[in-house]
Amino acid sequence: MNYYEVVKYCDNDVTTTNAVFNTIRTAQTVIPKIKDVIYNDPATIVFWEDGTKTVVKCKNEKFDPEKGLAMAFSKKMLGNKGNYYNIFKKWLPEEQSSFNEWRPKK
Repeated sequence: MNYYEVVKYCDNDVTTTNAVFNTIRTAQTVIPKIKDVIYNDPATIVFWEDGTKTVVKCKNEKFDPEKGLAMAFSKKMLGNKGNYYNIFKKWLPEEQSSFNEWRPKK
């Protein structure tokens, strides 16, 4: 092999390695790990191992620890911002609450 063939081989090797690395990195999903959970009706507070916390509260419904934990996890995965529930409202069908109030679909 001459010098240019070696350079071309190495360049191809680096390009291929980068492509494989980026594919694997993109395919991996980072699942946050829970450090602690506090259930304090109406709130569920989740402390994450990355040092952050997520707080969700139920409104106009019975406190459910399982739903609180699921919503806290959803909120964390969707950016830990207050607008996470808009995604749920967008994709859930309209339903009538026990107070005969309609929740509009957005």
